[in-house]
Amino acid sequence: MVSSSRPPTERKSSTFRVTRSMSQYPTAINYLKAIHAGRCSSTHRPSTSSGVVVRVTQSTPVIGHTGPNNVDTLPPIARPPTPLPLNAPVPNQVQPVSITRFLKLLAYNLSKHMETKGLLYPLYSKKPIVKTFASDPQPMDPSRLPEVTFANLFNDDDPTDPPVIHRCLVLSGSFKFLIYGYVKERAHINEALSIVRPSVLWRGEVVVFTVGCQVPFIARTRATRKMVKDAVARYLSLISEALDNKEVPPSKISMNITA
Repeated sequence: MVSSSRPPTERKSSTFRVTRSMSQYPTAINYLKAIHAGRCSSTHRPSTSSGVVVRVTQSTPVIGHTGPNNVDTLPPIARPPTPLPLNAPVPNQVQPVSITRFLKLLAYNLSKHMETKGLLYPLYSKKPIVKTFASDPQPMDPSRLPEVTFANLFNDDDPTDPPVIHRCLVLSGSFKFLIYGYVKERAHINEALSIVRPSVLWRGEVVVFTVGCQVPFIARTRATRKMVKDAVARYLSLISEALDNKEVPPSKISMNITA
């Protein structure tokens, strides 16, 4: 009995020399594409000549990503992110704040919840007194002058007729004084202010605050009494002169001009 058996299938392979130089594939990506196209194999050894010896095995498929119609494709190439242009602002980035600016804002916000002391020249006293007022500074804006609440704090004879308050910033050297005052025709003459400026008959009251650079008001000023007195005298002269001439009172006075 003759047994018929098929000879074992031989693994077909072919070896050929690629005479083209490696300059045909200048990059690794082009070389991988050449492998996928079947022009060469992933296993090769370079020769000493200008060509490349490549062994192609038909039973060894090229491993890749399966694309449409079950066709092997090369893996996608990850592209680096596009760099931003020079000096381009980064989105959603908070601008840095200097330490000095931060301390000013912190001290300013804390002072909003504190009481303010001012030097008051009352109607029925020959001497000024220190009195506590409620301050209302502008939120988060130290460059603006603060406001002071005078409700039920001025000794006005007629509370039903609120007076018109004149606010003025007086500059004296490196010191800044914020002065509030009012005048009413039916009010008594302020004797304390008559001592400061005898030529002015001020019928009302005046209160003086010292304005700081980092906080709205300074509790203990380094200004002398004479500096405060001169600032009040200058305020009385210019405000009363403007009111007598039916003009708008000044909101800022410099002590560089002698009174």
